[in-house]
Amino acid sequence: MEFIKRMFNGDSKEESEETETEVESTKPERIKGKIIFINEDKGWGFINSHDLKFTRIFFHWQGLLPNTTNFNDLRKGMKVEFEPKFFEEFGWRAIKIKVLDE
Repeated sequence: MEFIKRMFNGDSKEESEETETEVESTKPERIKGKIIFINEDKGWGFINSHDLKFTRIFFHWQGLLPNTTNFNDLRKGMKVEFEPKFFEEFGWRAIKIKVLDE
């Protein structure tokens, strides 16, 4: 969780690069959230989490773990656990998503 706090607290570019290397060498932290929007036709949606400052984290159906609920069965309000990943081009994304309640 510490790397997320550093990323959102405005660390400098050099510190962010060091943090990225550190994150790659350690096991990624999983955080919990709740599905707040689903676009069933296009296969994506948004999750919010109290663990991140931003209120919406994008996810795509391909980010679901194979042993969890099928995308078509997801519903607004479902609790999930995921790994946050930052992409330069897009920002924060949820990957390796697991549904906690069905």
